[in-house]
Amino acid sequence: MSDHPPFDFGFPGGLPDPNDPNMRQIMAQLQQILSAQPGTGPVNWDLARQIAVQELGEDPSPTPAEQAEVGEALRLADLWLAPETVWPSGAKSAVAWSRNDWVYQTLPVWRPLCDPLAARMVAALGEIIPEEMRSQLGSMTSMLGSLGGAMFGQQLGSALANLAAEVLSAGDIGLPLGPAGVAALLPANIAAYGSGLEIEPDEVRLYV
Repeated sequence: MSDHPPFDFGFPGGLPDPNDPNMRQIMAQLQQILSAQPGTGPVNWDLARQIAVQELGEDPSPTPAEQAEVGEALRLADLWLAPETVWPSGAKSAVAWSRNDWVYQTLPVWRPLCDPLAARMVAALGEIIPEEMRSQLGSMTSMLGSLGGAMFGQQLGSALANLAAEVLSAGDIGLPLGPAGVAALLPANIAAYGSGLEIEPDEVRLYV
């Protein structure tokens, strides 16, 4: 007689422990994916934003003093660079962003980059279904798109949260992520970065 309990579904050691923190996290993520409202494209961007905000946690807005410090840093940088280059400054205004601001403001740039890739991957999922099964599945095939969009939204939301916790500005990763003509810095990340290197935040702002 087998040592495994019935209906263990092949899990090593039997059924997974529902009290295990990792299993609870997996189930919570699965529930969030399944309960998400369908998006209007190949990526559920509403879910992506919700996941990013959730993973970032407490994220206070920049203070008026931090806003002023960012503006002063841009002014000094322009004064230093203007005599040394023939190119005019592309920044017309300077703003301080929270991490959530970074996520929200950069979403319009991520959409055209990620949507085509996600659409192709969802289409590939549909193509692996045998032709004779598609008519039997009926409307369930359209659920693949919604489920795929939610899964991509969950993954991208987590990735955006990780980036938002590390970037110092709107241009750190080599893409023009911010609105045109806007120079954006993240005071919270700049303070954390400078603290790790024992550098004053105002020096980091000028460098960025």
